[in-house]
Amino acid sequence: MSPVRALEKLGLLSPERVLLAHCVWLDDDELQLLAANNIGVAHNPSSNMKLASGPAPVEAMIAAGIAVGIGTDGEKENNNLDMFEEMKIASLLAKLRAMDAAAWKSWDVLRAATIDGAKALGMDRDIGSLEPGKQADVIAVRAATGGLPRTGREWRRRSKLLQSRQGV
Repeated sequence: MSPVRALEKLGLLSPERVLLAHCVWLDDDELQLLAANNIGVAHNPSSNMKLASGPAPVEAMIAAGIAVGIGTDGEKENNNLDMFEEMKIASLLAKLRAMDAAAWKSWDVLRAATIDGAKALGMDRDIGSLEPGKQADVIAVRAATGGLPRTGREWRRRSKLLQSRQGV
């Protein structure tokens, strides 16, 4: 019996009780089961690679209606907790899994690290975006460093942000 089906059998598949991590071996029925129960997933790409768990079917999860956030896992499974690095690796791993350089676009990866991550936690009313009344942490990224273009197409700036920045 798969972990998802075991959780269902135990009556634990409710968003108040569970946020699933990794989810690299979900079948189509399990994807639908998670979506129907509003279960969020924490995608931990560096950990999945370090532990040789396999790449998660992130785009299939999102297509099924599952809220997917990006996580860093713990220090044993990931040697740092750098969200910029996780966004980059999540993006690259999705492209490799799909064998498609256009897979999981930069804007969607940024959403997973912000509002979709908050949705996965069931906290999108309180966090995940800059809106009046919400709690927020804000970062500033200097466009003049790290190869970020000051002008140009918006998609190019987002892609560069994901592919060239590192957290401190």
